[in-house]
Amino acid sequence: MDALRAGTGTLWYRQWYYAIMLAKSLADLKRNPKGVRLTDLITVLADAGFTIREGTRHGYFARRGTQTMTIPRHHAVVKPVYVQQAIKFLEGDE
Repeated sequence: MDALRAGTGTLWYRQWYYAIMLAKSLADLKRNPKGVRLTDLITVLADAGFTIREGTRHGYFARRGTQTMTIPRHHAVVKPVYVQQAIKFLEGDE
């Protein structure tokens, strides 16, 4: 019982919860790549383990051992081309 109070017993639940939420977010991106807000895409990529480096006009996203993906930050809504590129990176195709 002390392990549950300390928070160590819920580690599996947190990992499971984040995996389910990432899968749902990825399904939402696939279903409708138009109208995706930049903040939502950044959240999904960060939850998937991408490191984020923000420039003045672009955001750079990378995961260890993969290529870097660049997304412009000019508007609040991301173009569908960049959302599809992010989906490929999330699925590991790139």
